[in-house]
Amino acid sequence: MIEFNRLCIPITDICNLNCKYCFKHDNPRDLETVNDKFYNYLENLKITNTVCLTGGETLLRFDRIQEIFSHVPDHIHKKIITNGTFLNEDYVEYFNKLDVEVCVSNDGENTILTRGVNILEDEKIVKCIKQIKNLTMSFVICAFTIDTKIISYFEEKLGRKDFVPLMNIDINSEYSVLDYLNVNNLCFLKDKRLLDTPWYKNSYSKRRLPMVLNITTKGEIWTNSAEAYICNYDVSEEEFDQAILNSHYPSFKYCKNHYDKCILKDMCKSSMNSNELYCKYSEKKYKNQLRGIYVV
Repeated sequence: MIEFNRLCIPITDICNLNCKYCFKHDNPRDLETVNDKFYNYLENLKITNTVCLTGGETLLRFDRIQEIFSHVPDHIHKKIITNGTFLNEDYVEYFNKLDVEVCVSNDGENTILTRGVNILEDEKIVKCIKQIKNLTMSFVICAFTIDTKIISYFEEKLGRKDFVPLMNIDINSEYSVLDYLNVNNLCFLKDKRLLDTPWYKNSYSKRRLPMVLNITTKGEIWTNSAEAYICNYDVSEEEFDQAILNSHYPSFKYCKNHYDKCILKDMCKSSMNSNELYCKYSEKKYKNQLRGIYVV
């Protein structure tokens, strides 16, 4: 059976923000229906390292967070992604008790331009974030944030360095950050704190397999292009594997066709999410990383 590093479960498409680079609001989905076999599937998970709940804004459905995590085996790492606007001390207490990784999204000092609100200017929310035991700060490199020192901004605002900085690059807007980086021979390097996270270290052992599987409680596997493949939870392992391969086929095909000449094939962790633009950037980053041309 195909293994994967992280199982992502979207629990709502509703969000109180309208981030400039977000594509979720363009693809409304049925995320309320729960397949009868879903919770049994979670309770018997053996093929993933992490279960991550996504949105929309996950804290709008805290009840679903509690319900789903109650069915996830103790040995599996639990994670949520949130914009942080609804964080309170009760939520933080729950997450800390279960050792849930709380991934808070913020784009640094220019967040007001990308998200319309900056939670790190809110003292009550900052106080809650400071109390999170297992904290990841996620940020997006886009046209508004490409030259800012985001990680140092987080450290200053939170008064702590024991969080994981998680960088994402906006590839959805008309202004292509990847094009800009490629043309100007720039690259962003991963912070060493990321390299020590359980799900990142685990991904190396599965580098030729899909790293992230997006699946709904209804029983659909979602691709990055928002296409859905029905996958009933009581099908055979072979049928389940085929549904995964079908949902990731376009990117898998690109990787397979370029594998022989790829300079990253012995270390790549994104074989099921490959495309020409991203792979060109990754190769350029690999060539430049020892020189430290551009480090966040």
